[in-house]
Amino acid sequence: MLLAPLFGAPTANLARLQTCTVKMTDEQVAAILSLYLSEHPERWHEQAHGLMFGALNEKCPK
Repeated sequence: MLLAPLFGAPTANLARLQTCTVKMTDEQVAAILSLYLSEHPERWHEQAHGLMFGALNEKCPK
């Protein structure tokens, strides 16, 4: 889900998303992505990790 650290991105930048999802079930995370895809059909051709980031970035408190 969060691939940025694999590519050298600072993990501190992901703290908000990690805090937001730490107690979520797999089903809840999948529901967030499913809703995001329903609301953004123009992004269906994109890779899953980018879509997941967009979905969580939109739903998790800033």
